[in-house]
Amino acid sequence: MPLEIEIKMKVDDLDAIERRVIDAGGEFVADMLEKNTYFDSRDRAFTGADQGLRIRQEFGASDGSLRQTVMTYKGPREPGLTKKREEIEFALDHAEAATEILERLGFGISLAFEKSRKRYRLADCIIELDILEALGRFVEIEGPSDESVLAMRDRLGLADFEVVSKGYAALVAQSNL
Repeated sequence: MPLEIEIKMKVDDLDAIERRVIDAGGEFVADMLEKNTYFDSRDRAFTGADQGLRIRQEFGASDGSLRQTVMTYKGPREPGLTKKREEIEFALDHAEAATEILERLGFGISLAFEKSRKRYRLADCIIELDILEALGRFVEIEGPSDESVLAMRDRLGLADFEVVSKGYAALVAQSNL
């Protein structure tokens, strides 16, 4: 079972965090705009079971070209400081066709939002610097284990920042209430 293991913190100054990542030897990977579309059954069973079904389109920040489209299933979150959950992903060639199939199977769009993201790789972790206009600025650290994620948080001097336990979809949905 593939696991996503990450930690998220809300920050005020992403530029300062980006300098820390670069100074620590972080390798720049991408600067993008993500369009995230979440699906749920009519009875909201996925949301009620803390699961997610998403189509994400990634566009180049500088030229707006579509880089990739990915469908993701996210299982319920496991307890702990880091956010750990089953994650199954695969690339799509046609987001519109996948959306149509999901709708024919009884799923509908439950939530959609965009986020600006800069991605860095450092050691065995991915560091993502995110901006969601309605929510603010965030840092996500994803890695192969709780230990590596927490060690990277400490290495970047982020241990004093409050951990955000909710995913972006839940935060966006909560802000829309």
